Amino acid sequence: MAKIVPSPSGEFVSIALVRHFLDLTARQGQSTAPVLAAAGLEAEQLSDDDGWLPVAKGAEMMHAVLRLSGDPRFYLRMSQLSFFSGFGIVGYLLESSPTLKDAILSLMRYERLLSTVAFSRLEHQPGQVQWSVECCTGDAVVVEQMEEFHIGARYLFMRMVKERRANIVSAVHFRHAAPPDAGQLEAYHTIFNCPVLFGQPATALILKPPALAFPLHQMAPGLKETLEAHADKKLVEMMAAASGSLLTQARAQLRILLQNGQASRERLAECLGVSGRHLSRRLQAEGTGYSALLDGLRLESARKQLQESTRTIDEIGRMLCFSDGQTFCRWFRQMTGQAPSDFRQAHSNDSGNPASH
Repeated sequence: MAKIVPSPSGEFVSIALVRHFLDLTARQGQSTAPVLAAAGLEAEQLSDDDGWLPVAKGAEMMHAVLRLSGDPRFYLRMSQLSFFSGFGIVGYLLESSPTLKDAILSLMRYERLLSTVAFSRLEHQPGQVQWSVECCTGDAVVVEQMEEFHIGARYLFMRMVKERRANIVSAVHFRHAAPPDAGQLEAYHTIFNCPVLFGQPATALILKPPALAFPLHQMAPGLKETLEAHADKKLVEMMAAASGSLLTQARAQLRILLQNGQASRERLAECLGVSGRHLSRRLQAEGTGYSALLDGLRLESARKQLQESTRTIDEIGRMLCFSDGQTFCRWFRQMTGQAPSDFRQAHSNDSGNPASH
């Protein structure tokens, strides 16, 4: 299979990650040959670690695994067999991180090297920290299975922390409903030694606030800067392959930084491998600037969240890196002529969405 290069808006998963999943599938005693066949693939087509596979193909394999295994919680159980090298450079970055917070931020910064459909967020809430993951694709089965795998793998990662997991994770939340079968529920209790709640606003590990500063058992100390430089280069190459336009690359990279709460002119220039001055000149030549680019992406995300999510106005404001809900409301009114609550009421398909702070 020819190497597939994703566009910034496409749904792709890295072939390296697909191979990791297939390896874990085999470790659970499931033959991978019929799984590949279900997606019309052969093992030789997955030989390029730098290649990409459409998420639709990955979904076909996932459905085949669930059908052949007869285990609706296959990917949750599989998460406990995962290992760092299966995630490539992203896994090595986690191994080299000095603290839990450093590891989480590294994952958020570089997870696009693994797929273009799974995004993490770290949110500070009263008395707790929420480390969430959201799989953004149209297949509900894929969303549920992938979010369970991600949460299970992150819980497993907590073994790297130099602290008992009981002092790190206070609860596990899932967006989907609880399975009706008691046997399936037992899988969650076996893996997670803490309360597990379903039907929550986000799929997340709920961490105790001091946990972020806990040190890790570093397996590759001293390599983080070198690995980050290589990962940054791969991110830029991925975007450059999708489009030669710096504006397109800047927009795609800034969207990632905004999702991860790291948006700044300096960080954007660093990720694109150019100086801040060069970035400003190039954007100006293409008829825009950093502030206009950031406002455009914020507005795009704000409208989407107001129309489709149940997050409060304050939560959306914080998610878009505003200092508070009032600042977000003033900005949104300046951009659209409407208050966020009025926009939500006029455009939301879900009349039950919260429209107030």
